Order: sequence, then structure tokens, then C-alpha cells
Amino acid sequence: DGGEARKLMTYEDGSEASFNDLALLYSSKNAATVKASGNGPVKVWVLQQDVFRKVVGQAHINQYEQRINFLKDVKILRTVTDVERQIIAGALQPVEYNAGQVIMRQGDKGDVFYIIVKGEVVCTQQDTPQTAPKEVLRLNDGGYFGEMALLTNRPRQATVTAVRHTKILKLDRSRFKRLVGSLKEILRRNLNFYKTFVTEQM
Repeated sequence: DGGEARKLMTYEDGSEASFNDLALLYSSKNAATVKASGNGPVKVWVLQQDVFRKVVGQAHINQYEQRINFLKDVKILRTVTDVERQIIAGALQPVEYNAGQVIMRQGDKGDVFYIIVKGEVVCTQQDTPQTAPKEVLRLNDGGYFGEMALLTNRPRQATVTAVRHTKILKLDRSRFKRLVGSLKEILRRNLNFYKTFVTEQM
């Protein structure tokens, strides 16, 4: 877009890091420019798309597609581009919780966003520490919570607990910002949506 290039990360010798895998999975444009740095030559292994797809397997491809579909339903991410959504999908980290485990607690600092892959959680709130918690919402497959953590660091507004064994994808704010930039700026791509979202949610 003619703007100043922004450095996302550095791949160091011996890290065994890889890049451009999402572009191969979805036959999309490269999400970033990668340049060699340092004084000496850089040696890398190269894999063609057809070979990559065979190695990765259809199950892995389906998993990424499922993640992208989950992200399409997240209201706060409505203004991200397709390429940014692919990057976010690749950055999501899987985690599992057993029945009764607390995933996040009301009043704690919020910096992680969650998507439920399979399972169920209950959201509860307490008016004061002395009052009993009240159930306000239940979420299951495809549901998400904690999305405001991608935008602000305000305290959690509810406690979320796994009702049964639950598989979740999570993403913290610092990782999100490092990969795709400030969510506030992304939201501002659609100024009317930004104003409506901020008025409703903040």
C-alpha cells in the first residue's frame, strides 16, 4: 500500500523456523517479504506446494480451514483481511481443560482471547466477592470469549470455567500485535463499525 515496511520477526540460525506455509496451504499471496540478513549466505530448505500438501496431509489442512471459519464469526475481527485471518489462524495455540477447571477469572488482567473447538464452558459473574456467582452465559463448539483482550487490558468481566473436557484455541494480545499490528488500527479501517463497536463494548 506504499506504507513503511514493518519488521515482524527474525528467523535465527538453528531455530528450525519455517515460513510461507499458509500461502502454500491456501494458494494465497505471500503475507510478508522475507529477506536474508547478515554477512554470510543463508541456507534454507525449499519445498514445492504439491509436496508440502502431501506431507502436511488433509487433516492438517482441514484444521486450518476450521480455524479460519471460527475467526470469520468473531465480530471484533470483522475488518481483518483474508491474509491477516490466515496469519491469525496459524498463530492460534491449542490448549485443553478438564471439567471444573477455571480458564479465566473475573477481575484478572485480560490479555488472551479464546475460541472453543469442542466442549462447553460456563461464564459467571459476582457483584461482590461476598456474593455467590451468577451464571450469565454458556458457550460450546465455535463459541469465543475474552476477545476484548486483543484490544485493551481491562480486567476480565466474568469467570469462565470448563463444564466438561474442552479443547480451546488461544491467542494473546502481544502475539496478535506482533503478527498483524494494532487491533485498534485494524478496526478503524471501517470507521462506522469502529465507532459502533467501541460504543457498545467499551
